[in-house]
Amino acid sequence: GFLSLCFAWMLAGCAAQLAFQDGKDLVAQQKMEQGLTKFQEAMTKDPRNLEYKTTYLRTRDQAVFNYLKKADQARNAVDSALAKELYQHALTLDPANARALAGLQQLDMSARHTRLLEAAEAAFGEKDAITAKSKLATVLTEDPGNERAMKLKRAIADKATKPPAEVVLGDGYKKQISIDFKDVALKQVFE
Repeated sequence: GFLSLCFAWMLAGCAAQLAFQDGKDLVAQQKMEQGLTKFQEAMTKDPRNLEYKTTYLRTRDQAVFNYLKKADQARNAVDSALAKELYQHALTLDPANARALAGLQQLDMSARHTRLLEAAEAAFGEKDAITAKSKLATVLTEDPGNERAMKLKRAIADKATKPPAEVVLGDGYKKQISIDFKDVALKQVFE
């Protein structure tokens, strides 16, 4: 009884140590997620071992940091699909990661702004400045530094301040008239 219990405990400790060592080897080979799986296995087999837990958390945080760094780079390079995939991958490792959640929200907002700006540009192209300004205002409220929105805002303002290139006269003003000045000196006409 007691001897078999001790043997089982030692066997579990050895299995945990082997899993932990396998995890370290995998992490050294840059196979972070496989290493994390082995660290979890070691923690399951020996839950009181603080070294296993500390190593797991440190490795997980490093893996999440790497995914977030790559996701931010992809977002800055306007590769939204890759950025979204990397943020979601970071969340699989750390579901409550605020930076990954914020990154996904930023991607969603950016996509919504792109749709609004496309609609605003189309409306402006169809000479519907009111609709264009409305959609533009939404984007500029949420992202005042949006370059594309600022450019469209300037274009709308320029169009509003410039008079039309050709003034079209009504029919009443197109009729020719002639004025005769008889018995009047030219000097009196222009005074």
